[in-house]
Amino acid sequence: MCPMFLRLLLYMYTHQKLRVKWNGICSELFDVTNVVKQAGILSPLLFCIYIDVLDWLMWAALSEMYMWVVLVMMTIGVSWRHLVMQFVKCCPSV
Repeated sequence: MCPMFLRLLLYMYTHQKLRVKWNGICSELFDVTNVVKQAGILSPLLFCIYIDVLDWLMWAALSEMYMWVVLVMMTIGVSWRHLVMQFVKCCPSV
């Protein structure tokens, strides 16, 4: 993606200013710090990218945690079968 486009996009989302109109009276301009541009053409795309990255990070963290569990189990000599049997003893209704 073009760096100039990314800078423009970042600027658009980090330098927003709004004013509120209530009963015909406008407020002073104020900075917007947390918002998704409604009716923005890029908003659905940016949301999908955000969710995809979040999903990827979550699965990466879970995979790393799984690898650590397997490594610890191998180190202490515990098998999956043993863990499952212990779980069945503890929770027979599950």
